[in-house]
Amino acid sequence: MDDREVLCLAVLQELLDFESDHHYQAWLHSDPLMRRLLSRQNFANRRALQTPLLACLTQGFCAMHADDQPPFSSSTPIRSMSAVPSAPASGNVLADWRSGVTARRSSAGSTAYASPLIFSTKGYIAHVQQIPGNRHDVQGLYALLKTAFEGHLLGDNAYWPKREKRAALERQNIRVTAASRSNWQYQHAQPVAESLRRHRSSIERRIGLFDRQFHTQNTLNRSRRHYEARRWTKALAHNLSRHVNHANGWPQESLAHYRLAS
Repeated sequence: MDDREVLCLAVLQELLDFESDHHYQAWLHSDPLMRRLLSRQNFANRRALQTPLLACLTQGFCAMHADDQPPFSSSTPIRSMSAVPSAPASGNVLADWRSGVTARRSSAGSTAYASPLIFSTKGYIAHVQQIPGNRHDVQGLYALLKTAFEGHLLGDNAYWPKREKRAALERQNIRVTAASRSNWQYQHAQPVAESLRRHRSSIERRIGLFDRQFHTQNTLNRSRRHYEARRWTKALAHNLSRHVNHANGWPQESLAHYRLAS
């Protein structure tokens, strides 16, 4: 199999709602014509090797549907799992009190990550970043300094960078407009504050749709590199299904139409 076939199979897995590589391979191998495909582990390894290509294709949809509005950055907690726990997780609770995010480390070997997502104003995922689940959301912003990402980000008050970090971000052509807290001395002008609130509500809805369609709260994988590959594959499948909705004139904020596109 060449890389294009592996890529298509990886996206198909997410669109067809297979959370487990094992179950997906079992479904594929039920067809005699598909039994000569890669084994489950080789398929996962080949998918992981294509993570840079998955990222480029995901970001390509943003370029296809570009506009003059800045992207919007937000965060959603994602559990990275090597196995499905047989019972509810208990003990070792990792809680980020600043963002209200609680992730659990179970006896089955689960590792918690926070996975900040950057959406364009048209609802396409522009970037996926992984940070440990017990880190503040702003660490996802600082992690962009190690990438080639550029742009103007809007976010809530968790994304307010320190002065020295803001300077470093601006040198990389990353501008940040984050909401201010009600008890801060500095407050945005009313038009800016209203714009931030308006974008925030739409992006939370899109994150909810993304989570529900692709079960991102329970991403099964064997290691961090496989986790990153699956996250980018989910992002690509999301952008692809949204593109299909747009091309067919279907509502783009409906879970039913996401599944119809799939």
